Amino acid sequence: MTIKRNETGFLARFYSVTYQLKTIVVLVALTLCFIGYKGISGMNSAADSLNDLYSQGMQHAIRAGNILDKLGDARSHLLLAMQHDPATKFATLHNHPIDFHYAQVNESLDRLHYIVDKEILSSELSDVERREVGRMVEVLDNITNKGFTPAVNALKARQFEAANLILLNTINPLFSDISTEAEAFLKLQIQDGRESHQAALSTVNHFLWVVSSTIVLSLIALGVLFSKIILRMNKAISELESTSVSITRGDLTRRVELDGKDEFARIAEYVNRLVHNFQTVVKATLDSTGQIASSASESAVVTNQTQKNVLDQQAQTQMIAAAIHQFTATVHEVANNTASAATASQQADAAASEGQQVVLKSIEMIEHLSQDLDITVNSMLALQKHTEAIGSVVDTIQDISEQTNLLALNAAIEAARAGDQGRGFAVVADEVRSLAQRTQSSTIEIQRTIQQLQDGSRDAMSRMEKGNEQAQETVKMAQEAGEALTRILQSVDEISAMNTQIATAAEQQSSVTEEINKNITVISSISDQTATGAEQSRLAATSLQALSDDMKSQIQKYTV
Repeated sequence: MTIKRNETGFLARFYSVTYQLKTIVVLVALTLCFIGYKGISGMNSAADSLNDLYSQGMQHAIRAGNILDKLGDARSHLLLAMQHDPATKFATLHNHPIDFHYAQVNESLDRLHYIVDKEILSSELSDVERREVGRMVEVLDNITNKGFTPAVNALKARQFEAANLILLNTINPLFSDISTEAEAFLKLQIQDGRESHQAALSTVNHFLWVVSSTIVLSLIALGVLFSKIILRMNKAISELESTSVSITRGDLTRRVELDGKDEFARIAEYVNRLVHNFQTVVKATLDSTGQIASSASESAVVTNQTQKNVLDQQAQTQMIAAAIHQFTATVHEVANNTASAATASQQADAAASEGQQVVLKSIEMIEHLSQDLDITVNSMLALQKHTEAIGSVVDTIQDISEQTNLLALNAAIEAARAGDQGRGFAVVADEVRSLAQRTQSSTIEIQRTIQQLQDGSRDAMSRMEKGNEQAQETVKMAQEAGEALTRILQSVDEISAMNTQIATAAEQQSSVTEEINKNITVISSISDQTATGAEQSRLAATSLQALSDDMKSQIQKYTV
């Protein structure tokens, strides 16, 4: 079986599901930072526009007010100068010369022209505003040249009545005209303010469009990434589950077919290695059980032959007791049978030794199988820990979605308080809350899938533990078979010793006839013991064969 080499370094991190999830979190954070930056920039731009609108409008309004104030001051000082007429009762109220009022009128007019020339006309004005200011300048020139200057000259000539007529017939109507022009100028400023307000609204709408587009594109990108990861996870879980079911049913030829370079592909690689090793162990165990069965069968044949020889020996012993006169021939026959029994004992001893070695080898292989099962259980535990770690990440995503939902709800409440100005923000808040709810639903589905994977892992681990228990039981039974073979070896050794004694007794009987009866008794006793040992050997061989058959039936449940 060929195992693909894992990628290392940057590629391994790139194909990692954990790395992809972290990348999504970073993308979300960057998107939020971008949206926040654009929001702050848009708000600052709108604030700057409104500040410019307010500053320009207020400056022009203040200047228009200053024009009217200075005209009022000039007219007031003109009226006060008229009170210096000796024909009026107010002349005695002034403790300063009339020239003071002339100076104040001239100072107010100079300040008025400075405001118009240096402040209003030098500022940024539209064509309409500049035309309106031109009309205002024309009226100011008229009120100066046709009103204040002739009135001051009349007062200097002590023509108080003429100055009063100029005030009533010229200055007051022109003052009304300049007030009208100033009001028109203020209306233009209001119109400019509205246009600037519309520009600020356009900036805000552009910002909202940029934010909405960014959110939509981010949602699409995140949706594609999440869909790819979820499909990969579902495919991996389905393949692992299908392979696990086949393996639990005994099919060790099944492999996890899963391409890729992420965690699931590495888990599939480790599972395939584990199944391959387990398949190798099962094959070796199956071959060993066949050898054990063959050795047990041979041992049974040898034991039956030994038992038959012992029965023949007993019959010959009885014949010796019945016919002493055939003692010599019987001694030779006993010697021959003893030699055959010695040969059979040696064969039984060799067969039993081979059986014992096979059993020991089977015990060793089964212990290896138990160790492999322990490794499999540890791998399943590691798989379960990985799924629990994924569940922890999903819980974190769910917490983030819940916080996003809460923030979207608060934003919707603040937008509702803002009225029509917050309507667009309320739509964005609803979209964000809908996204948070869909994210929460997706995390719940992922949790359900992870729970199914954990349940499948626990079931597979339970089955592995049962298999481990069966392997331990098999080791125990094989150890009992080894002990039985040890007893067989001991019995065969006893048979060999007895055959030696029989041979010695036969030689002694040929030279010492006086001990014939004693030797016959010894031979009879030895024959009984030999028969008992042979029966025990036969039973042990039968038990060993049954054990090997049972082991073989258990191993044959697996398809290798």
